[in-house]
Amino acid sequence: MVEESSNIKRKTKIIVTLGESSSSKGVLVELIKAGMDVARISNRFLKGEKQDVLINLQEAIKETGIHVGVMLGLRESDIRIGTFGKSPLRLKKNDLVRISTHAEQSEINCTLWCNNKEFSSMVTPGDKLLVDFGKIILTVLSNESSDSESYSFSRSFTSIASQDLNLDIDSSKSGNIMYMLNSTQKIESSLKRQKTNSFNENLLRPKRITPKNHRGAKIVMCRVENDCTITVHKPVHISSSDGHEIPTSDATVSEDFKLIEWANENNVDFIVFKQVRNEEDLGFLMDLASSNIKKFLGLQNKGTVTQFEKLITETDGVVIGRGTLALETSLADVCRIQKKTVKRCNELGKPVIISTQLLESMVFHNTPTRSEVTDITNAVLDGTDALMLSGETAYGHDPVRAFNACARICIEAEKYLDCQGECERIKKLLGNNITITENTCYSAVTTVLSTHAKVIVCLTESGRTAQIISRFMPPCAIVSLTNSEVTERQMRIIRGVYPFFVKETQESELKDRIFEIVKTGNFAEVGDNIVVVGGLLYNFAAGHTCSLKILVVK
Repeated sequence: MVEESSNIKRKTKIIVTLGESSSSKGVLVELIKAGMDVARISNRFLKGEKQDVLINLQEAIKETGIHVGVMLGLRESDIRIGTFGKSPLRLKKNDLVRISTHAEQSEINCTLWCNNKEFSSMVTPGDKLLVDFGKIILTVLSNESSDSESYSFSRSFTSIASQDLNLDIDSSKSGNIMYMLNSTQKIESSLKRQKTNSFNENLLRPKRITPKNHRGAKIVMCRVENDCTITVHKPVHISSSDGHEIPTSDATVSEDFKLIEWANENNVDFIVFKQVRNEEDLGFLMDLASSNIKKFLGLQNKGTVTQFEKLITETDGVVIGRGTLALETSLADVCRIQKKTVKRCNELGKPVIISTQLLESMVFHNTPTRSEVTDITNAVLDGTDALMLSGETAYGHDPVRAFNACARICIEAEKYLDCQGECERIKKLLGNNITITENTCYSAVTTVLSTHAKVIVCLTESGRTAQIISRFMPPCAIVSLTNSEVTERQMRIIRGVYPFFVKETQESELKDRIFEIVKTGNFAEVGDNIVVVGGLLYNFAAGHTCSLKILVVK
């Protein structure tokens, strides 16, 4: 355990992606006790039904008595390819591979499966397929109808076909994503000189190994650009050869509808709208979601980056998906975009989450690398509200160990936050436009800074008061009391906020409950000063925060 065994409180929230390694009730109980704030359910990482995983989570919550938020992402499985079975497929540079959506073709040598039946219509010759965030690079050569013969591939055959393409590519740079993308023009022009069929007509046609029974199906022929090993269910990013926008398939949109409907029916707390391209796309999907669900923008492509100021006004927060973002921009740009986005979200008082490869090495190892520690530390110092663990907890060998490592790094990094400087920066930014509620929350933070009060306690119905206090980055914890169980779960994503659901409504009862919570939670001791923010009559009414009191813990 990290938090419960120490008086040092972790302010940065941690979101855990559930998968094969972390979906059982036993592991979920361990993660909740360790301090998991939000559980992310994603089709990308689940082998079973998400409803079964949710049931396990609910049982774990009931057993521990600790509530956590539930997050769902859209378009997580937009395009994925991999082997038909569990065995990995080793590929060499210049090998040819086929990508099919039909399981019947699984026995054909060098054939990969794609989950999106419209995949062939989404790519054109010359396009780059960046698989698993660029670890594997494929170049699309052609779309073929499976009405034609099905053939077996051999490495010698593919090497001849590759020579026919007569492409001058520096093999020493075959693993460099940016170099490969810059080679697109050369590949495209070469393809235009070739026949659609990349086979050498002088070669003997290999023997057909499967019956000709998949009429209407399309096969995408690709060349491998780097030595690699591919397994199941890897994400694919399409980099178009001519810069055109890759369309979102009808199957993907249909899946979005189903996911939103499932989220509405199961009281999911957060939905991340990923891979949206414009306001219309985002607005349409958001309108389908329940008003009780917090809606987060997935910042993952150039479109969302360039339209960020418009899109952020419509959403409740942002998730920075650095994997896909790096493929659409550049590796160097991701750092700049991350810092700029976190700063802007802090100014607007909207939660911001950083995800992708935070502790990637801990999928297989027990300790993080030094660069991973630096990455998380910088994210905390930048002011992120939450960090999202993905593969580390979804399919890593020890998800609880990865979670605890992340928590320890956060606690250490938070010692060096410039709380007073950030508080004054936000106050200066608001200027004369500051509202009564904002001024009350600002005063609560400055009171803590001047009197060294141990904790800020706020009463809130919607969670907005806690969010505003967090915006001013107090050096202490924010204990937020609410009369809404939904609000309690949703506040678990806000930096520095520790939410509690309470039933008490009378002032005397609430005071006793406040003292009980701060003492049992190790937020303060008897005789310590605490700052209480709320309405005039200790009520939870939204929009009525206007009072500040200093109480001595009894």
